[in-house]
Amino acid sequence: MKQFYINYNIFVADSHHKLTYFNKYFVKNLTNSNENQRKLTKKSEINLKNQRKPIVIIFNKIVKYILFRLKRRMLHMKKLDVYDMPKNYYIDEVTCFEHPIAVAMNYYSSKCSSLYLILAKMYGIYFGDGRENIRETIFKSIREIIGINRVEYGKATVDIIRKNIDKGIPVIVGVNLKNIFYSEYYMKRDWGHWILVNGYDEQNKTFNIVDNTQFGKLGERYDEFVITYDILLQASKEYRKRFGNEYVCLALEQEKEFDYKRALIHILEKYDAIEIDNISEYRQIQLLEMLNEVSADNSEHGKYYREEFKKKLININKYREVLFEEIASIMADFNYDIEKRYIYQGRIKNLYELWDNYIMVNLVKASRGRFIACNSNEISAAENDIQNEIKAFIEYSGYIKPYSSDIFNSSVKPFYEENEWRYTPPFVNSSCCKISNWLINEDITSVSYTHLTLPTTRR
Repeated sequence: MKQFYINYNIFVADSHHKLTYFNKYFVKNLTNSNENQRKLTKKSEINLKNQRKPIVIIFNKIVKYILFRLKRRMLHMKKLDVYDMPKNYYIDEVTCFEHPIAVAMNYYSSKCSSLYLILAKMYGIYFGDGRENIRETIFKSIREIIGINRVEYGKATVDIIRKNIDKGIPVIVGVNLKNIFYSEYYMKRDWGHWILVNGYDEQNKTFNIVDNTQFGKLGERYDEFVITYDILLQASKEYRKRFGNEYVCLALEQEKEFDYKRALIHILEKYDAIEIDNISEYRQIQLLEMLNEVSADNSEHGKYYREEFKKKLININKYREVLFEEIASIMADFNYDIEKRYIYQGRIKNLYELWDNYIMVNLVKASRGRFIACNSNEISAAENDIQNEIKAFIEYSGYIKPYSSDIFNSSVKPFYEENEWRYTPPFVNSSCCKISNWLINEDITSVSYTHLTLPTTRR
């Protein structure tokens, strides 16, 4: 009887977990003899030896190729993990210059942004006359207190940005939104803006940025986005043409580790040192006086400054809200007495209302050239109440070694450094039962250091 053979290709896993190619013949006619079956078996063994090709070898080659491509791609790209501030602020509360700085500082520590905002808003409210640039003063304070230094570059280039990203340093680039195609100011008007760059992709020629322009209106959200090299560099170039080289490209580099509690108290002590009583020194009063000066100037220059002064006057109270709300959040983090926190919240709400009323009334007078600076007893009292609340919180937090060691009495400084106290209260009890404020001005040279006892630091 004629025999018909059918050839089947089957994959079988052997005992070594390898896949082998196996060629087997089956006889359709069930009446095959044993001799024919033996011939079939021998033929199959020969085919098996010739056609065996382990699939695992091919699989390993594919994996190696994929890993090679991924490794090659990783050499041409890098991205830093940055996070936005815990609270959402609009652009009239935290400016487009302050926001990327706060996010960049958060890259080093999640608490840095709060310290920066307190410093920035404190200087924006209580220091400067509106004519001077206070940003340099803020950067100096950041370097001294937090240990983060600003490195300024004359222009933004791919090499500058890449080198900083490779070293783990986020970069802030100034751009003209008139040249950003997805901006609401595209091809309409010049508008200075700052973008945080936290990564790059050399293969696709793109930067990873953190910004809010892509959402339409500034200040809505702050999230990651991707922009091409050409678009960012061209927008930065136009920024330089329109606004100059200042702050066109800057990197925030951490020079040293910082102690959060120490930095916080140093900043709050700056606020505590402000002379609150005389509100004529406040920046809002200075702006009202400047608005009063340009009220009669009907030129384009005068109109521009009148509008700018009005915006700043209205926004300063929003800066005040950011300042005191950030301090309130820190009080909660320190488990400060909840009743005192409620009192503090009530006082700052009252201060907002007083300043709102004061500005609205005098804004009209200054616009007509009729403003006369005068103190407000209510505002002075409210400012003093808040300053006292913050002073109490400083004492609760615990005193520490100040940054400026020159205020230390020379007789106690060696004792302090020898014992390396991190947190010390403001008073020391001597053996003669005298309470001495030795951090500042008390002379206790006659008291032996070994007899000084430190009371327990309040938490």
